[in-house]
Amino acid sequence: MSGTTQSSPTTTSTTSTSPPDADGFLEECRASSAEAYAQLTQLLAALENVQTRREHRVFLETLFTRMSTASAEENLDRYHFSLSTLPLPTGKAETNKLQLLQLPSVFTPEDWSFTFYEGLLRHGKERFTGKRVVELGSGTGWVSIALAKCGMPESIYGLDINPKASLCGRINAFLNGLDADGVPVLEGGKTVFDRVHFATSDLLSFSIEQHHVLDYVIGCVPQMLETEDSKLTANEGASDTQLCALSNYCLKQGQVEDKYGLGLVARSLEQAVQLLSASGMVIMILAGRPGKAVLERMFLRRGLSVKKLWQRKIQQARDTDIKPLVQLEQATPNRCEFYMDLSSQEPINATTASYFVQAGGTISHTLMVLEGACEYQIHGYLREIYSLLQQPAYAPVKHTMDLSANGSGDESAERKAAHLASLATLLRKSSAADFHQDLRQQLMLFLRSHFAIPLHAENLLVVPSIQTLLRMFMFAFKPELTLATMELVRELPEYFLKKTSSSGMPAVLEGPQQAHLIVDLVQKLKPQLAIVRLAEYENKSPDSFFSLLQATEKQGTRLIIDISNSFEVINNPCVPVLQYIATQPLPPHVTIVCGCRENQVHGDLGMAFMVSENATLLNMMQKVADLTCGPTPILSTHYYGILLDNALTFHMTTCSSNLASPRRHLRIEDPEQMSAFCKSAPIEDCTFWSPKINPTAGCMLEENVNLARFKPLLYEAFARRHIDNAEYNPDAELTKLLRRRYGLGETDTHLPTFIYESGGVAPLFAFLVEVCLQEGGTFVIPAGSSSCFSAVARFYGVPVVEVPGHKSKKITAVDLELVLGPESAPNVTRPWVLFNFPAPTGGAAAYTQGEVHDILSLSQLSRKNNARVIVNTSFPMGSTSSTSPRFYKLDQYLGTMQIASVLLGDLASELALEGGVFYPRLGYAQTTDEALTKYLTAFPANGTPPLQYAFKHLLQVQVL
Repeated sequence: MSGTTQSSPTTTSTTSTSPPDADGFLEECRASSAEAYAQLTQLLAALENVQTRREHRVFLETLFTRMSTASAEENLDRYHFSLSTLPLPTGKAETNKLQLLQLPSVFTPEDWSFTFYEGLLRHGKERFTGKRVVELGSGTGWVSIALAKCGMPESIYGLDINPKASLCGRINAFLNGLDADGVPVLEGGKTVFDRVHFATSDLLSFSIEQHHVLDYVIGCVPQMLETEDSKLTANEGASDTQLCALSNYCLKQGQVEDKYGLGLVARSLEQAVQLLSASGMVIMILAGRPGKAVLERMFLRRGLSVKKLWQRKIQQARDTDIKPLVQLEQATPNRCEFYMDLSSQEPINATTASYFVQAGGTISHTLMVLEGACEYQIHGYLREIYSLLQQPAYAPVKHTMDLSANGSGDESAERKAAHLASLATLLRKSSAADFHQDLRQQLMLFLRSHFAIPLHAENLLVVPSIQTLLRMFMFAFKPELTLATMELVRELPEYFLKKTSSSGMPAVLEGPQQAHLIVDLVQKLKPQLAIVRLAEYENKSPDSFFSLLQATEKQGTRLIIDISNSFEVINNPCVPVLQYIATQPLPPHVTIVCGCRENQVHGDLGMAFMVSENATLLNMMQKVADLTCGPTPILSTHYYGILLDNALTFHMTTCSSNLASPRRHLRIEDPEQMSAFCKSAPIEDCTFWSPKINPTAGCMLEENVNLARFKPLLYEAFARRHIDNAEYNPDAELTKLLRRRYGLGETDTHLPTFIYESGGVAPLFAFLVEVCLQEGGTFVIPAGSSSCFSAVARFYGVPVVEVPGHKSKKITAVDLELVLGPESAPNVTRPWVLFNFPAPTGGAAAYTQGEVHDILSLSQLSRKNNARVIVNTSFPMGSTSSTSPRFYKLDQYLGTMQIASVLLGDLASELALEGGVFYPRLGYAQTTDEALTKYLTAFPANGTPPLQYAFKHLLQVQVL
């Protein structure tokens, strides 16, 4: 029931209406429950009228006296309502009781509500003083009224889905806010009916509509699943039996806790988070039947810490059906908890309890009053998260979201909540400007704030990983001899690890971590490049760094110092290397590098950065990054942007003396000195691996259907606590897609190997060029292809041969045969042939099956001739519209093991996700060739499991 009804405002009319005759009133009520409700409705109207309030309260006292000769049960049966006294456990003798009106359709005060009230007192009645409180499942309203009297909150709203409960509570507020003579009883300057209000509401929908900001949400919510939906009806015309059932049972709420009967409670927690103040709390009474761990988990995974306030056992009501819990035990490993009597300490499961009851036994269960609080730091994050989850597309995320700590303390929970809140904001945006994020600017602010380093953002370069950064350096300088500490040798390209220098020495030598030993090696061996990660104890002071700096400068060695093991994005980092350069300029031959992989929350999101004051080097390395790896994936830059923002939250950056200090100017390195180290071909400014977003653009771009479906899947993956490989690995789905689209995998008995890369196709292609270089191959590229391909090959030093093209930009088998034939000049002995497919370039006509047959049937492309074929299907360099894909039969060429091939693609283009400003990339490489498989599995790919999870499930829905 989504509608709400607020209590009527106090009437101030001067019209006076005398109370009815008590006997006549009771006789009218005797007729039926509906008539009694009508009479009580008129009585409430008179109580809300200031002019008639006093005499009608006196009339209630007369009724109270008249009905006291019979029991409450007898009065309910006879008059369809009762008046009784409820003793309270606190207060003075004359104020330790409540007078209550009870209707047969409204939840009767009993063990549940008594235990709940005891738990509230254990929490501390004084803690409610001056607070804004809402009670869910208020029933007669006695808990709200009692709390108003002893705790004196600013306001308390009693909400119940039963429309007759609101009338019951409002009359009871007057019963206890006025004495027997109708005189207001003031406590803290207010009466009970000044503090307490009642409304009909489905959980907190009333407070949501009223935009309440609450300090407490307390309540007793039904916790048994109703299997017959027709029984649950919430309107004034429903029978007393139907309305009473609302107090015991609930319908499925679309929550994972539905199976325990806790769906309503789970939904109320999610609603409460959106209404609570920063220090707000939730206090709920819950049956311990599902087990304590299940109850606590329900709070924790929604970002609420949990504490038990009170507990006691009660007998299980005989009219409560526990069969759903028996079925749950049969279908899951979960074990419910019941007891054979109130004094028993050892629980039995629901199945045993059910048979015990059938044999005449009596069972009991615990009642627990649990307090949930959202930590101050994550309060705002939770509101943002649940605001997104109100959208229908994101609603399923609530089933699997887990905001609890990952075992690393509260900090991990805070970081995860911050990430999900920021991601929620990001996914709602549709302006291109919103997605532009310069992580260099945030890093610069962080380094200036914490280390007082007078840097520009231009002093920094951000790339996807430390492996990427080191590979860039190695291929940019192609040193004859490199000295690298043991941990970093593993990160270097295989090409250099197997290479021998002109002097017969290995091109890479493993060095120690102690600075004085490295200095000795540099002085004697004179390497062109030294890549150093110092031992942890040597990072305690900048002395070791200073000695390395002097020694490498004297020997003409370029020094790369890695601070990954000492740098953290925290509020008080201690990195002596950075402290040193706060006062001393960084020499041109020295570069600081750092790889970041924050493992508390998302260890699969990484990035790396370099710091230099050498403008020439920075410009060159930026071009290398654009050429070989493309931009750092948006999910990584976004995540580390959040961490940096949080680290700067408490810094007064606008007036910090660190930020106000003058910045050092970038220095230009002598080109001759640079060329002495850089032996590669000129690096071209080739930066079109990915679509560019204009950071000044504010236009709103329309989002396509697939992208709208992709975003909730991605959010779900990040919101979950853990994703198994089987849940995120898209191999099976992609295999089916390639079979359907390109006819791959129909006859091949060899299982394909897939490698995924969140940076898209660029890093995968660059790695294949590395492999080509290692094998001594030549790249054969169709004329008219994107110049990125040939530029990458030239950068790595791989020979490039172009295949002549035509106006259609297609290559033909004849053209390719001329290039690869024995009479070609130069002679190509180990060709790596790039085949852009199914079209030569974006927008060009696609190849026909016949044209494909002629090309791939060439003997020069066979494994026997040491050929490799890269079939590139990525957008924008070679795919046709994915909305109308062509169907090919490539299996007879690529699946017969006659051709050693790699298929490159990007799932974002395969599924046409490039229509919006949020452009999630997931490049893939697929091969069945044994040798190529060995190479690809050595590639330091970063597929990002949440990204793979989203693509896997979108493939299942959209393609398969």
